[in-house]
Amino acid sequence: MALTIDIDLLLEIRKQRLAQLGMPTDANYGLREHVKSELDFAHGIFKQHPGWLIVNVSNRAIEETATIILEATKEREENRSWVPPRML
Repeated sequence: MALTIDIDLLLEIRKQRLAQLGMPTDANYGLREHVKSELDFAHGIFKQHPGWLIVNVSNRAIEETATIILEATKEREENRSWVPPRML
């Protein structure tokens, strides 16, 4: 399972975090190019694992994200425990 977020939303979160910490908003942590490269790197890893569910957490409450994860986990566990009938 993998989590992702829209770049503009992540940039806003990071700029707010930098401001709260009293750090300059032009630090790498808050630069679009840096954030884009981080997201591209993560998405590259996701592509190497096609079985992973990718959940976009943009504009989702944590409870909604948790529900998606729990339901997906339950579904995968149910599918793993299913044993096809034996061929006679």
